[in-house]
Formats: sequence, C-alpha cells, structure tokens
Amino acid sequence: MPLFLEDKEKVQKKKIQIPQNAKKVFKALEKVYEPYLDKVQGGHVLKHLARTTDDPGKDTVTVNNAKVIMHRQGQFSPNTVQYQLYGGELGRNIFKAGIAKERRVDTVDAVKPPKPTSDAQLKPSTIKTKDVNVPGGKISYVTSEGRVVSESSDWHVMYDYLSEYGVWYVLDQFFDNPKGKQDWGVLINPDMYRKALTEFTRYGRLVNFPGKYVYQWMGIIMRNTAALEACTELAGHTEAFPADEVSEYAEEKGYDVGVSFEEGSEWLDEIGFYDWNVMPDGSDAISDFGLAPLMKIIGEYDESLPAEKVLVLVNRALDVAHMRGDLSSIFITGGRGTLSRISEEFKRNVGRKVYITEEQLVKIGKCQRF
Repeated sequence: MPLFLEDKEKVQKKKIQIPQNAKKVFKALEKVYEPYLDKVQGGHVLKHLARTTDDPGKDTVTVNNAKVIMHRQGQFSPNTVQYQLYGGELGRNIFKAGIAKERRVDTVDAVKPPKPTSDAQLKPSTIKTKDVNVPGGKISYVTSEGRVVSESSDWHVMYDYLSEYGVWYVLDQFFDNPKGKQDWGVLINPDMYRKALTEFTRYGRLVNFPGKYVYQWMGIIMRNTAALEACTELAGHTEAFPADEVSEYAEEKGYDVGVSFEEGSEWLDEIGFYDWNVMPDGSDAISDFGLAPLMKIIGEYDESLPAEKVLVLVNRALDVAHMRGDLSSIFITGGRGTLSRISEEFKRNVGRKVYITEEQLVKIGKCQRF
C-alpha cells in the first residue's frame, strides 16, 4: 500500500497546538477586527484562534484544517483584512511549523497541484532538481514559482492532491451549485487518448504525440481519485468519518453540527449533499473497492518517468472497476463506453502490419489492456 495512503488519515487528523502567548496576540487582533468578524470571509478562523478554554489541550487546529486555512489565506495579500482574519503571519507560521513537525518536512510551502481550468494545466508543476544529501534523506525541489522545497524522500505529489481536493474542496463544490450535480472538472479527451495509444502500440514509444498531455491525464486521475476518496469518507464508507471537518465547515456556513458521524451525516443528507454527490454516469460517488487499486497505481507514478510509462499507468487506472457504477467516467469523457469503442477499434486494426523491435514489444506487453 502506498505510504501516502497509510499516512494520510493519521497526519490529517493530528492537531497543532496554538501556544498561549499566541492566543494573546489573536485576542488583540480579534478586538481590532471585531467589525469584520461576522461579515468578512475568515472571521470564524480568527475567533477560533483567539478563543480560550479551560483545557489548553483543546486549543488546537487539525493538520487538514490548517492546510485549508493557509490555502484560503494565500488568496489574499498580507495587507488585507481577510489575510489577518485567517491568522495573519503569526498564524501562518504556527501552521507551517505544526505541519512540518507532523509530516517531517522542512517547509510546507510546497507546490500546489494545478487547477483544472484547462487541459493544458493539469500536469503537476514541480520541477525536480538534483538530490541533496542532508540528514533524513531529504530531496530538494523547485516549484514553478521559484520556491525551493526540501521534503522527505517518501513525499509523493499525491499528498498535495489529497490535501487540495479533500473534504473541504468537495463541500465547497456542493455549496457552489447545490441544485446541480458534482462537477469532476476537465476529463481525458477520448480522441487524444486513442491517438496516444495508437502511436504507442505501433512504435513502442510516442513519436509525434505530445507527452505533456499524458502527464496531464495522470494529473486528472490523481485529482479525481482524491475527490472520490473525500466523497467516500463523507458517505461513511471508510473506517473514519471526517466529523471534525464536517462540523467546522458547517460552522463556517452558519450551521450548528456536532462532531459525530450521526450528526454530520444527517446534516449532509438534509442539505441534499448525497443527492448531488454522483459520478458522471449517475451512480453514487462512493467506491468501496476501487480506491485501493487506484492508489496503488498512483503510488508507482514518479515525475521522472517517461511519458510512455506514465501512459501505461493511465491505461491501468482506467481499467480499474468497482461494482457501484462506471468508475472510469470520472477520468475520461464517456467512461466505459468510450474505452470499449477504442478497444473495438484496435481489434479491427489488429491485422495491420507493424514493424517493431524486441525492446518495443516488451514495452507494449506491459500495457494491460492491449
């Protein structure tokens, strides 16, 4: 099982202690920004950071919520009210240090997975540089924005997808369009996928087809696998229901929801989340048996892999099925119907004479579908 799958739940639910001296600063900020607390985005965060309890052990923020706060804070410049309501620079430093401690990472100012705004923006944007020999087996990365990130060697880009496209992302999607159906973003273009497979099976490598699209397809698979896991958690089909996250998100939206599976799932049902939460084929966006094999395949991905090997991983991921419906429909337009048509087309062309080397034949043999 990939390390990120084993560690995710443990790390995300760990709590970051808010120091008592920092509480005094947040309390002062609360007074300064009091007129904005209930009117401006982020007000609830500052109130949470400033609150005092009889038990200092309760003055905490989960790792997952700290990531969400930092992500939302990052949308504003430091001189804005919203930035300060999300904890300001003090809160950001506390969260960064806390996450680094739990994940054993030198800095969490890590690369964000690309936004699904177009086909051209789905490849993970981390650029790997030379390995750095430092204690703990660290590896140095440079993001597309020029930031150097030093992380543990067990880091995988899927960590960022699981964080970015988790429970809060899915709930945000719902509240953006509660009367519609879940949006799975840009999916793999069937015609382009067919062209890539045709070229790969004919020559054993990609000759004219742009390899960048293959990496983008892997990005789509990681993004929607992360969202599917969040959906499965919210449906109560995993070992742990994200009760803390649901309760805190509900509070942000003005609801009072207790920290339990019963209250959290009842609230989700009442607001219509479970009716909205579906795959493109209309089946429930829940997977009891598809997530583990998908995570295993994703765990084999590395940004240094050539496009041909990534294409094989994409092909294997599209082959993963579950009993509830068409799992591939969250990855490629048309889902299983599209893949069946592509397969039939290859069968019709099986008699075409193609000249390949023995090495290329071995590569083709690794492709599970063909």
